[in-house]
Amino acid sequence: MKDEVWEEWKLYTPEHPGQDQKPSSYCLWLVRQRQPAGPYHWLLAIATGDGGYGDVYQVKGDAGHMHHAHLQVKNVFTSDSYFDSYILGHLDNGGSELVRQCAQNQPPPAARNVAEITENCQGWVIRVLKDLQARKVVDQAAVDKCQAMMEPLF
Repeated sequence: MKDEVWEEWKLYTPEHPGQDQKPSSYCLWLVRQRQPAGPYHWLLAIATGDGGYGDVYQVKGDAGHMHHAHLQVKNVFTSDSYFDSYILGHLDNGGSELVRQCAQNQPPPAARNVAEITENCQGWVIRVLKDLQARKVVDQAAVDKCQAMMEPLF
């Protein structure tokens, strides 16, 4: 069973979408973007299996004072900061709504000072994914794979 999940984990490149992806189905994506300094910025996107425009769920700001910065109808796959992305699962209408709710309900990372910073956007994405896993929107293997990709805070 676990091997089957890993086989489904596919790196997406805008120039070469997977042959087996159905453009009409919506997927939950982990998107990583380059930043001038520090670890990659992570966000979640709901878009078709071939990428393109969709809804973006993210937190932005410095790690001590982040805020929700969700966007609708945005193409993050062609942004200058785009690094890579992964399909975490296929969504139906109910799944898309659960992603929106879970992303909205997870508070952004915050800390009173630098010494108290415990997470950034990557940690926030993991919290959202754990919530989605509890609601059976994504599987545990997707959460585990993302956790393994996390980078140090500083």
